[in-house]
Amino acid sequence: MLSIVEKALLVKLYYKNSESAIAAFRAYRYMKGMRDSKGPITSSSLNKMMKKFEATDSLVSCQRSGRPSTAVSVATTVEQMVKLMSAVVTHGECSTREVSRQTGVS
Repeated sequence: MLSIVEKALLVKLYYKNSESAIAAFRAYRYMKGMRDSKGPITSSSLNKMMKKFEATDSLVSCQRSGRPSTAVSVATTVEQMVKLMSAVVTHGECSTREVSRQTGVS
């Protein structure tokens, strides 16, 4: 995966070399001292990255779809609530629904 600095360098080389992905890769490999013909990404990936850059004016990756990750503070709160509820209940068990109600986390 390329860093933002490497992406910016590839964008600069792309425009400097008459918007040619192959010429940009040659220049990038020469600058980085890479001997083999393999670079960090393919020329088609560079073309896709350039289209995205021209559309959004940004090199930052978009947020992925799906459920967001749970924050550490929320996980700690839930863990503490489970321990507290397990200590109160005689059998040492607690339901996830009750923990959800107590913490406000769904």
